[in-house]
Amino acid sequence: MPSELHQFINKPYTFDDGIELKIIQIKTRDEHVEWVTYNTCLPGAFPRKHVMPVQEFINSFGHLFGLKEIPKQP
Repeated sequence: MPSELHQFINKPYTFDDGIELKIIQIKTRDEHVEWVTYNTCLPGAFPRKHVMPVQEFINSFGHLFGLKEIPKQP
């Protein structure tokens, strides 16, 4: 699944209110779990950096990039 996200690195998604979300990097850490580093930025403000696991990112923001949720592991 992460290979689908790699195509969106440095390609911003801009919401209707002007807030921009941009994936900065995807990195493997903690026992082969991949993490997404991304920025959010309000118009005229400094970007805020966020980090979350790939599954959580796709479940929260994947629809913005046309990606489906990853099924939860039992």
